[in-house]
Amino acid sequence: MKKYVKISSVKGSMRISASKSAAQRAVACALLAKGESLIKNIDLCDDIEASVRAATALGAKFNWNGSSLEVTGGLKKTDASIDCGEAGLSMRMFAPIASLLSDEITLCAKGSLTRRPLDMIAAPLKQLGADIELIGENVKNGAPVKIRGPLKGGTVHVDGSVSSQFLTGLLIALTQTESDSEVIVENLKSKPYVAMTLDMVKQFGGKIINHDFKRFEVKHSPFTSGAIDVEGDWSSASFIICTAALAGDVVIKNLLKNSLQADIAVLKAIERAGVNFSFVGDSLLVNKSKVESFDFDASDCPDLFPPLAALAARAEGISRIRGVSRLTHKESNRAAAIAEEFARAGIEIEIDYPDDIMIINGGEVRSCEMDSRNDHRMAMCPAVLFAGSGKKVVINNADAVAKSYPLFFNDLKMIGAEVGDE
Repeated sequence: MKKYVKISSVKGSMRISASKSAAQRAVACALLAKGESLIKNIDLCDDIEASVRAATALGAKFNWNGSSLEVTGGLKKTDASIDCGEAGLSMRMFAPIASLLSDEITLCAKGSLTRRPLDMIAAPLKQLGADIELIGENVKNGAPVKIRGPLKGGTVHVDGSVSSQFLTGLLIALTQTESDSEVIVENLKSKPYVAMTLDMVKQFGGKIINHDFKRFEVKHSPFTSGAIDVEGDWSSASFIICTAALAGDVVIKNLLKNSLQADIAVLKAIERAGVNFSFVGDSLLVNKSKVESFDFDASDCPDLFPPLAALAARAEGISRIRGVSRLTHKESNRAAAIAEEFARAGIEIEIDYPDDIMIINGGEVRSCEMDSRNDHRMAMCPAVLFAGSGKKVVINNADAVAKSYPLFFNDLKMIGAEVGDE
């Protein structure tokens, strides 16, 4: 699907969709809780639906009432295969959860997820008694994944340098083993995502003691069902925030000022870029501003690279964003994708891999056609890149936004953008 976007100015208010990261964690915890749980204030997208499929295959029952998921928990094998789609979190999070069972279960992937490495999950699960085989149809040590438990408590070492998603699943799963566990983590990236996991586990009655994100004491603590309010998604909001910074005044509702989400760091970045913003309750007001070049470390929040690179591209001068090594194993190689696609619009970007920095030379954009490369965040960032320019950009494979933010183009229209099918 092709979409065109043309933004001269934006103005108004809108509600941001629910955090898919929080929702998927809530689904996993609700699966393990006995009784009925209610996950409120939720918006479905491809990634959340993947977590629902995974939890259903592992025994949960769901009822969708339009804004909430009613979940009946209970871990048991109901399907020998789990379809994770392109949801990396579902694959890495549900692998250790599935290994709680003594049945063999296969986790399958589609699209870009079949090309993403999963070798970080094998050794820790084997240390804890699970059998695991990475079949790797498109990449060595990748999906599909065959796994059989039961997982046992104990001491385990985890490499957190590639992704924190597996650690999320392991911490959740180890609360359900018969004995306590100790998880020792080296080179952990994306600490805020682990903090979100710890908070969600706590809401379901789990007990994990965090020692500076280097060591975790996981207590045997069966989950209790309950009601969870899912907060708004700072990852999705970052694209609207950066659009407003370039094109107009927008109120974005449903955002927690004290959120544990990693991508709330977008506020630090735009502050460095000279963007004016303020909070009133759970609403964020972003004002069109004279955007200045900025330096920012996105190592713990790599999903901010696309919107921040687009914002930096419209600033005067040279901006630097650190943490570019985190972009290799996303839905696309986002470092290369950003550099190559932005070049179509006349923006020069240099990737300095030895120093782990993306260098963006700000300038004027020229109308062009850009490709999402079937990456949801690459499908959204052209709108930011062209915000306030009044120039048209055509986005190939724009339907990739369904993975995390299906309403993205509708929300742009709501605040005054011109959007249509090409």
